[in-house]
Amino acid sequence: MRIRNALVRPGSIRWARATFLLLAGVTMLGCVFGLLRLVFGYFDRQPLIGPLLVSRMFSMAFLTFLFMLLYSNIMASLSSHFLSRDLPLLMSLPVRPVAVFAAKSVEALAGSSWMVVLMCVPLFGAFAALRRPPLSFYPLAALAMIPFLLIPAAAGQALNNGLLRYFPARRMREAMLLIGALMFSAAGVVFRLLQPERLVSRTDDMQVLEFLKTLAAPSAPWLPSAWMASAAIAATRAGRDPLAYWGPSALL
Repeated sequence: MRIRNALVRPGSIRWARATFLLLAGVTMLGCVFGLLRLVFGYFDRQPLIGPLLVSRMFSMAFLTFLFMLLYSNIMASLSSHFLSRDLPLLMSLPVRPVAVFAAKSVEALAGSSWMVVLMCVPLFGAFAALRRPPLSFYPLAALAMIPFLLIPAAAGQALNNGLLRYFPARRMREAMLLIGALMFSAAGVVFRLLQPERLVSRTDDMQVLEFLKTLAAPSAPWLPSAWMASAAIAATRAGRDPLAYWGPSALL
């Protein structure tokens, strides 16, 4: 509705604001792409373990995205399904409740996933600039992203539906805000404890292998993030090894 009103009744201030936000967003995505391209290129040039390091960083990016999606879907579905101001009006209309639930689910999915989708654009672009895959890489990676977005959305909404049978919605939102702050603080501490500067220091092979074991610890091959990373990496060579792509895609 807001988008339709903006197109029907455009204003100079509204268009100026939209143009500014668009330029700022494109600039930010371009900076992220450049940074990721430099980082991927630097690690790829490391002797012996360069490609492995790039693949591990790629997997860790999707592991981070998975937890971001789960948390944001919990918060978004709390607001859309239980705290939205238009719910009394919608439930008073001659509309099936399942239709209202489906519409609110789509709203929560869009509101919680758009930032991850945008961040995947420079991530895929930087990885493709390094590996130089065929053009089929982009649609195959986008195809694998669909279930990767739907899984945490369904999990977050199911978790909300279970917990809100016993706890009030507003208290749940306050608790999730606190938990989110603690989680992001803990993530920063864990990242620091991993000591990523050891990747660029001159160490012997045993130290490098020990660090790779530490880095592989949070990879969790049974999580959708690992399947998504495997599918995206395999999409760079889907023509030569299609099973490497369709296997993790089927798991998703």
